[in-house]
Amino acid sequence: MKKSLYALLMVSLMMLVGCNKNENNDSKASSKLVGTWELVGGTLDGQAVSQSEIEELAGYRLTFNSDGTMNVTLGVEELSSAQVTATYELKDDMLYIDETVSFEGQTIHAEESYHVDKLTNSELILSKTKDGVTATIIYKKVS
Repeated sequence: MKKSLYALLMVSLMMLVGCNKNENNDSKASSKLVGTWELVGGTLDGQAVSQSEIEELAGYRLTFNSDGTMNVTLGVEELSSAQVTATYELKDDMLYIDETVSFEGQTIHAEESYHVDKLTNSELILSKTKDGVTATIIYKKVS
C-alpha cells in the first residue's frame, strides 16, 4: 500500500516548464488552472488508490501562479524538508512542467508532460504513462 502511495506522490511531484506564450484557448484554460489544487484521488494502471492512502497525503497541494511558477505543499511528514521549485506551461491538452527537487542533500531536475484529461473551475484530472504504468491524478480546487 505504501509503495503505491509513494509512487502516486512521486508521479505527482514530477509534474512540475516555463510559461512562454499562449494562444487564446490556452490562455482561458490557464486561467482555470491558476489557484491551489488538493490531491483527492488517483489510479495506478486503472486501480483506484485507496482512500486511506489518499488520506495519508492530506495536505498535498499544487499552487499554479499566473506568472507560470508553481508551488508545492507536501502533505507527508517524511518529505517535509523537500524543496521544490517549478514552472509550468499549459498548451492544448498538455501540462508541461520543469521542476527541481532538493531532498536530503540530493537534487533532481525533471521535465515532464501530462495529459490534461479534465480541467474545470473545480476539478483537474491529469494522466501520464511512464515505464508502462499509467497514473491518473485527481485534484480539487481549494482556492
